[in-house]
Amino acid sequence: MGTHALALGGAALAAHFSRRVRGSARFTFGGWKIEVLAAYTSGLLLLAVGVWIAIDALAAFAVPRRVAYGEAIVVAVLGLAVNAACALILARAGGHGQHDHEHAHDHAHHHDHNFAAAYLHVLADAFTSLLAIGALAGGLWWGLGWLDPAVAIVGAIVIGRWAVGVLRESARALVDASAPPKLAAQVRALIEGDGDARLADLHVWQVGPGAFAAALSIVADAPRPC
Repeated sequence: MGTHALALGGAALAAHFSRRVRGSARFTFGGWKIEVLAAYTSGLLLLAVGVWIAIDALAAFAVPRRVAYGEAIVVAVLGLAVNAACALILARAGGHGQHDHEHAHDHAHHHDHNFAAAYLHVLADAFTSLLAIGALAGGLWWGLGWLDPAVAIVGAIVIGRWAVGVLRESARALVDASAPPKLAAQVRALIEGDGDARLADLHVWQVGPGAFAAALSIVADAPRPC
């Protein structure tokens, strides 16, 4: 829950600074990358949490330890309630309640890295809370002590996959990776559609949520006004 608070606090702070510098001459394309950097940092934090959970689970396998199942279930339920509330708030803020989940998640994942990172962090916490409740219940009622570290490893793997996804998308934006080939092909088709002008060089990259820039060189047999 500490990493949860840190990730959401960082996302909110990044969004605040991004709004403050919007339109500032000091930032060519606005403060969007402040939020991307926060998303990348959140992804690193999420990955670190996954690794820490896995290491702790392996240690529990090697040296079984006493678990206060009743108290731990209460804490896990409280954690799940907090995470569910946060997920609901973020879902409404991001339009998840107005569209199907897959489409809205895909939109946030590709166009608002900061929001996607915060949302995934909350989902990861909620997921681990659910796993913990199930494992603790198994240990309390059926004496399956191995279940707790086992589901912790499963949770760590899922969290790691989510973290890598966030890192991959935000890293592409941070290093100005080329836009999807489909978008570059659309630009090329629009410019070369008259049968005369052709592109000698084309670079397309993302500069904001749903916003892209292009640098290009055009060659034409019969030059026309820009």
